[in-house]
Amino acid sequence: MKFVLFISFILYQISHIANAEVKIGNLLALTGPVPITSNLMAEAIDLAVEHINDQGAFFEDNQKLVIVREDSKCDPLEAIKAAKNLVDIEVVSAIIGPVCSIPTIAQAEEVSIPAGVLTISMSASSQKLSSFEFYSDLVFRTISSYPYQGKMLAKVAEMKKIQDVVIYFENEKYNEHLIDKFVEKFESFGGKVLEVLPFENGKDSYLNEISVLEEKSENLILISNNINTTIQILEDIQINDKIEMILGNEGILNQKILDEIESTKVKKLTILSSAYDTTNSAFKEWEKYANTIEIDSKGSYLPNAYDATFLLGLAIEKAGSTDLEKIAMSIREVANSPGEKIYPGEWEKAKALIASGDSIDYVGASGKIEFDENGDVVGYYSINIITDNNWKSVIIEQ
Repeated sequence: MKFVLFISFILYQISHIANAEVKIGNLLALTGPVPITSNLMAEAIDLAVEHINDQGAFFEDNQKLVIVREDSKCDPLEAIKAAKNLVDIEVVSAIIGPVCSIPTIAQAEEVSIPAGVLTISMSASSQKLSSFEFYSDLVFRTISSYPYQGKMLAKVAEMKKIQDVVIYFENEKYNEHLIDKFVEKFESFGGKVLEVLPFENGKDSYLNEISVLEEKSENLILISNNINTTIQILEDIQINDKIEMILGNEGILNQKILDEIESTKVKKLTILSSAYDTTNSAFKEWEKYANTIEIDSKGSYLPNAYDATFLLGLAIEKAGSTDLEKIAMSIREVANSPGEKIYPGEWEKAKALIASGDSIDYVGASGKIEFDENGDVVGYYSINIITDNNWKSVIIEQ
């Protein structure tokens, strides 16, 4: 069996070297829970493809980039099925996506890692993607992981001089990773976590649990990704009105809160969210291109989707072929400093520098991309508070 797998792997590698065009697979969730976001991601990805193909494409013979798109439906079994088609039938050189964390993990474990195919996701944030037991430097992402968000939430607590907290979190496994990193970092600052309680979505009242928490601390860490539950919890907090500070994750950052709750009643709320530094030159270039195709330059995961595509293109160009091992070895070389800065859309410049043997450093639409040993990026974050019944965001330092 091992011999058969080895032969399949060798044949897969040979088929890549012989291709006259370069194929990259794209696993989105075109149906399922997030079709609107996925379709917008597709537009951002296609924009990067256009920039690559219109400026010389790949290698000396200008091989065009072709995107082969499949629907993972945010379902692990569907993702495995779609990835197998991309790897075995379409013979792609790399994969962009999937969108959701669990399908990303499933296809990586079952398909892309065994085949030696590099995967880069623009939106999967699970901790497990950083810690595969057989990690082989084949899984990357252009969005920060949940553990990074936990660390940054602790930094916000320190900035606000909070000394003790209670934690109330939506009872989902992925939230535990964020909480673990928050606790670790918060306690390293000298902070104390006095209680940690999970909650289930869909209850009519959360007052009993809130009453327990508010007796222990006036500072609440609220981790929720269900906006209706969040609204109910915030309304219940107002009843006894003992909580003085609420720090929350980006799942709470939603206009519906402002539409359904008086802003004066949630003035204690501060939300940490992923952000884009709209002041830097790379973002301004991306914004210009995004406007030409009428997509929101700050739309969720859209800059990250563009960056994932452009980065894979740069790695393939740096590799000088569609050899899978060389592509995987090249991804950090084009992303991490030092090197000549490359901004979104600057394919022709990057291609010339690579051809001359110069180092490049891609600074993306989503910000500076420096992959760590796990293929993760730190990303940018903002503090979001309510001002005049609107969310006001301020970028914070890492």
